[in-house]
Amino acid sequence: MFARFLPLPYLMLDRFRRRRPSGVLSTRGFAEQFCIERSRTDRNGLALSILVARGCTIHSSTGRAVARILLERKRGADAVGTLESGRIAVLLPDTNKEGAQVLARDLRKMTEKADPSVDFEVQSYPEDGKREDDEDDHENGRSKRRNGRMRTIQPRPRTASAIDDRELAFERVREFADMDQLALTRLSRMRRAVDIVISGSGLIVASPIFLAVAGAIKLTSRGPVFFRQKRAGCGGRPFDFYKFRSMHVDAEEQKEKLQSRNESEQVTFKIKKDPRVTALGRFLRKTSLDELPQLWNILKGDMTLVGPRPPTLDEVPRYENWQSHRLSGPVGLICIREVSGRSKLSFEEWVRSDLHYLKRRSLAYDAWLLIKSVYAVVSCRGAY
Repeated sequence: MFARFLPLPYLMLDRFRRRRPSGVLSTRGFAEQFCIERSRTDRNGLALSILVARGCTIHSSTGRAVARILLERKRGADAVGTLESGRIAVLLPDTNKEGAQVLARDLRKMTEKADPSVDFEVQSYPEDGKREDDEDDHENGRSKRRNGRMRTIQPRPRTASAIDDRELAFERVREFADMDQLALTRLSRMRRAVDIVISGSGLIVASPIFLAVAGAIKLTSRGPVFFRQKRAGCGGRPFDFYKFRSMHVDAEEQKEKLQSRNESEQVTFKIKKDPRVTALGRFLRKTSLDELPQLWNILKGDMTLVGPRPPTLDEVPRYENWQSHRLSGPVGLICIREVSGRSKLSFEEWVRSDLHYLKRRSLAYDAWLLIKSVYAVVSCRGAY
């Protein structure tokens, strides 16, 4: 009779043993600390490293022992926490990759006898390749913000091979590094449900508009109805981005010849009276009707209703470190820029508004931006 109650104390004891050691941050707390230190690194240019324990989790006795060792070895500014996978990690501000590797070797020696399967991996921010790119940019005269100073940017030549290399780099489906995972913000189930309901309903309600616009495009210019392009989504992963075609079919080829007329700052390409845009395309852009096919992207899960606009693949490699953080969340159809001047905003103001949104995002904030976007579309303010 009492046998079935006997395991209860043992289960309670096991739960106590599995409890995270005092001083070890939760996954959310560790991610927040990482984002703070990453922002400091972007500002002061100092190194940032993260040490991840492999072969154990915080729920194992070995993992808890490793966590206690890390807590003993950490400095005042360091932070020990857990990742989504349950692995233990330590954040090492103001520590380069070589310094973190020294700590990793010491920890391997301390844990080798207890559990030889435990290993320690070092990840650094920014990556070594990014630092080398910065040096190349300095030699080539391209602009980089360092210590508060900005030099004039010169657009990088976009040869066919360079475009292919970049697309290949983004096409690689890779497992995100733990450091990348910490910075990513994913959609909640509630947000995803809202996206599905609104985008699905929008596609049905707007189907007559789809037919009318498609017919007008076919009658007024040569080429396909839809424009499909690879864009960078959450974490920089590529997806097929859809719009109603508003330009001539050879628009991408003409872009090289028009680089000298670029009116946008830094990374993006924008011309107020772009000769590549068709007569109908100007109307579609002014009224934002060319964006309607992105409801399909939202329904598929590539995008969300509100979020930073997805950049082209050739733009992302030219981002500065802090600018790339705008891709740490799902990309969207509507962003703060769309309701705050659109093309009138500079690229830096645009990025800062995206980062501001990612910090404040909520369902109420999204609803407010969607309401404001209706006025922005009707007024056609800043659209071209």
